[in-house]
Formats: sequence, structure tokens, C-alpha cells
Amino acid sequence: MNNWVIPSDRYRTIERRGSGGMAEVWLAEDVVTGEKVVVKHPRPDLMRSDGADRAALIKRFAREVELLKRLNHRGIPRWRHDGGWPNNPWVVMDYVDGVSLHEYTGNHGALPVAAAAAIMVDLLEILGKVHPRRLVHRDIKPSNIYIDRQGRIHLLDFGIAFDADPHATRITQWGSTPGSPGYMSPEALRNEERVTAAADIYSCGCLLFKLLTGQLPFPIDYNLNHNHLEVVAPRISERDVAVPAEIDDLVAGMLEKNPLSRPPASRVEQVMRAFLPIPGSAPPDKLLDPDPTEYRRGALKETPARAVPGWSVRRRFERPGRAKFQEMVRQARQEVSAGDNGVHVKELRAVLTAARKAWGHADLDVAKAQVCCADAELGDGNWVAASGDYRAVIMGNPRPSGTEMQEVVFDAAFGRVECLLAEDREAEGFQLWADTTRELKRSDIRSRRLTARRDYIAAGLSEVGFTDRVKRVLEE
Repeated sequence: MNNWVIPSDRYRTIERRGSGGMAEVWLAEDVVTGEKVVVKHPRPDLMRSDGADRAALIKRFAREVELLKRLNHRGIPRWRHDGGWPNNPWVVMDYVDGVSLHEYTGNHGALPVAAAAAIMVDLLEILGKVHPRRLVHRDIKPSNIYIDRQGRIHLLDFGIAFDADPHATRITQWGSTPGSPGYMSPEALRNEERVTAAADIYSCGCLLFKLLTGQLPFPIDYNLNHNHLEVVAPRISERDVAVPAEIDDLVAGMLEKNPLSRPPASRVEQVMRAFLPIPGSAPPDKLLDPDPTEYRRGALKETPARAVPGWSVRRRFERPGRAKFQEMVRQARQEVSAGDNGVHVKELRAVLTAARKAWGHADLDVAKAQVCCADAELGDGNWVAASGDYRAVIMGNPRPSGTEMQEVVFDAAFGRVECLLAEDREAEGFQLWADTTRELKRSDIRSRRLTARRDYIAAGLSEVGFTDRVKRVLEE
């Protein structure tokens, strides 16, 4: 029922579309142009509050309006008009003709990789406009993301956005831990005073997990906050969902507890762009309505030269035969050892997912390939991606059988230590280095390469204050 009338002759309210934590949202009509618009205003019951609470609500609403005026991107509803200050404030924005991702995923369940990639790249392009302005959305979730009839993504509701500008007004009332259950980063749950763009990356990781599996990383139950704060998030591959290794590792990195360990938005976008559909290709799923890949598949139809001849998503991940795969690992290892991560590394990475799916994490050739790809990532400075690869080898082989597999796992463990040190997690890195060094001493392995890697890390640990402890471990 329409029981609120916007105090403006320009707009006519039609129906209420929702009521959130602080505001009501209405569908309205611009009587001059005939266009549909959205009108938002603070909740009337909260506006009836007295004193500081009411003042804080108005200040927060005013801040959201100012943010909308600053932002200019086709994926963010455009500010049109505001008024009624200070007693009955309201703001008019563009109307997005579409459905929320909450409704969309409820209708379609888990999405194909190409569709999830299209949604995520669109969202990251929006955040690419938001984050450089020192803004953190803080409430990335399906109900705040709309997909329009053309399949384009729109990010809504900047009501609890954090402005990292040191001169920005801090407003902490109306919720001590801003965000939504299931998508909040650990630092948001700890109610840290200042959050960074990494908080949005964590929420995007939860969202991408949901898009690809149909589930959240952690169930929404009484353990939810504890899980987000303390429990290592499951990998997508652990949910029996077939995704490329790059995406599996990427999401694991996005869900790291330490904000400094998460990849930046630019890296997430770079990885996901590789899985966008090819111009002129078939829809990833004919039942998707709207199809988030449609405009990308048709965007470059007039320039087919950009497409790689003979390329297809299915072909990219075909598994070679065993002998061919072993040769690919050998050639890639030679490139990595020479410090030249070229075509052989790329070719190996492209087939690794299919090999892992066919032969499993505990396969010796798969483990060698994964460590090789991780070493390549580490050499390129992509230590978040490398850390995920090393971790997958370690977790996939808790009790390695055979000396050769044991050596690969030791190699992965030392590689993981290098990543931890790059993340400034020295204490955790030292402990893993010490445990691995002790196990290596107890084994029958006598590898110059492992010894050299162990000693290289030992020197790095000594430089950051672990000299005595490193010496004790080596002398045991």
C-alpha cells in the first residue's frame, strides 16, 4: 500500500519496494519524463527517535547522498534529486530494471563459470571506480547487487560505506558491525575502526563461492561468526564443483583471514577476465534469464581476429596423456628454474585442473605440476596465488607415500613459508619452516635443492629476528 508521498511535484510514488536497516525504498515515476525512478528516505520509525540517534541517522543518510553525487559509473544508480532536509530527507536515483542476485541465484542455483565470471568482472569494474576514491562499500551481498534485463550488474546501497578519507565524518551508530551475515569479513566482524578495500574483496569471495556452488563458504548458523573469524574457508573444489584451478585458488586467497593476504581487486578482475566467454560463442546456459554473458559474447562480433583460432573453453582444459603431461611438467620446470616463466608454464597451468580432476591431488605428477606452477607465480610476485597452490599440495597429501612424493610435499611446504614471509606472517612462517626442517632431517631425502631452499628461507628468517631460533632448529 502506498502510505508515503514524496514531498515533490516532480515525482509520484507508486509502491514500496523494501525497508532495510535504516531506510525505505520506493518505486516512483518522474511525471515530467514518464521514467521510473527509485526514491529512498530514512525509516519513519527511526526518524521519530529523539536526540543523538535521530541526528546520527540524518547525518548518515546525508553522507550516502553525498557519496552518490561523487560516484559516476553506469553500474551505480545515478543521483537525480534530493530534498526535505533536515526533517524529511529523501533522494531520487535511477531505477534498475532487473532482479537482485539473491532472487537470480534462487532461480538458477549454481552458475556456469562463464556466467559467474561475467558477473564478477562487472562488479569489480564498479569497485574499480569506488575503491580509488578511498571508499569501501562494506555490504557486498546478493540483495545489494542487481542484474538488469541486458545482463549488466549494478551495485546498490552505499548506506554503510566507509570513507577512508582521514577528514571524513565517522558515524558508528545504527549497528556496531556493519555488514550482512555470511558475507562479512573477519575485520568487519571484529568491528575494527578502519577497514580497507580488502573487506570488499572478502565479501566478493563469499559471493563468488555462492555463484559457483550455490552455497556460502560457511552455513548461516550459530557458528557463523566463529567460522569467519577462525576457520579456514573450504575450497570450491572441496564442494565437488569442477572449477579451473586458477579460480579455486583465487577464491581461497580472497577468503584469507588476514586482509593483507587477499589479492587486490585488479588481480581478481584479471583472473576472472580469462574466463569470460568468447565473442560469438554459445550461451553458457540457455536457461539463464537474463544472461550476464550476452553483451560480452556479442561485443566483439565485428572483430573476430581477437579470438584465438580453434579456441574453446572446453578445449582449454582437456587433459593430455600421462607421458605428454610429464613432458609438460619437465619443460615448465626448466623455464621456472631459468627464471623465464613463458609458454610452457602457461600450457601446464591450462591443463592442470583437468589433470587434477582425473588423477587427484595425491598423484605425483599432479603434485609436481602444482608446485611448479606455484614456483612460477612466486617468481612473478603473485604470492597469494602461489600460496594457494602450495597449500593444495600440502593439504592433499597429509601422509605422502614414497620418497619422491614426500620430497614434493617438503618443496611445497618451503614454498608456502616464502609466501607467509611475503605476507608479513613471520611467526607462522617460522613455525612451518621449523616443522618442515625437522621432518626433512628425519627422512631419507638428501636433496641439494631442498637444502638450498631451506637455507635461503633460514637467512630470511634471521633477518627478521629469528636468528637464535633458526640456529637451534638447524643444530638439533
